[in-house]
Amino acid sequence: MFLVDTSAWIEFFRGTEKGKVVRTEITANRCFVTSESMAEIAKWCFQNSQDTEEKFAEVKGMTESVLYMGRRTEKRAGELCVKVNAGRKRKVGLVDCMIAAINEENGLTVLTLDSDFSEIGVKAKIIR
Repeated sequence: MFLVDTSAWIEFFRGTEKGKVVRTEITANRCFVTSESMAEIAKWCFQNSQDTEEKFAEVKGMTESVLYMGRRTEKRAGELCVKVNAGRKRKVGLVDCMIAAINEENGLTVLTLDSDFSEIGVKAKIIR
């Protein structure tokens, strides 16, 4: 079961070679998305003159559900962000830490193109 990260969705929407790999993984596995990724997808849509509702419908049609953070997950995201960024020049973003915490809580594997997830230390399948 995958938690599909924003980077994977964007490649999927663009129809790139990596996006085709994402499509294969999504159609072959149970998948979920976070509300944080939905917000990032909306941002991408506005930046790229894409129809947000169309993309939201596509994502929701290909996933089991949208996952949200609870209080314990919010705390874990903050903790991950502080720990992973200690002493680093290039920082891992809070949204990635939020997605990682949701992933941990639900026992999933992040499907992503973003190597930050391996640095955070959560289970991830990174498409290269």
